[in-house]
Amino acid sequence: AFVPHMPSGNQYVDVRDVADVHVQLLEEQPDYGRYTLGGHYLPWKALGEVLDDLTGRKLLKIPLTGTFMRATGKLFDRVNQYVPIDVPITEDMDTKRPSFQE
Repeated sequence: AFVPHMPSGNQYVDVRDVADVHVQLLEEQPDYGRYTLGGHYLPWKALGEVLDDLTGRKLLKIPLTGTFMRATGKLFDRVNQYVPIDVPITEDMDTKRPSFQE
């Protein structure tokens, strides 16, 4: 297992917070329908440290660019058309990413 070290990060939301919001929405039944539930921003480097602490292992940290990861996702999607593979990297990363300078 490895953790990519990129100049970006992710937001993580505790599933208990998501459940609480769902319950509140079901109870209150508001008239409108879209809700944003933000989490805590965690840079990739910090995620690697958290995973090391949680697993008790020293995971491999590999410096990678966002461009490389998006190209890898496109490649895996093309290969997956012919050989089924299950990886968490897809071409969707390219269309849904915010604009960051690398």
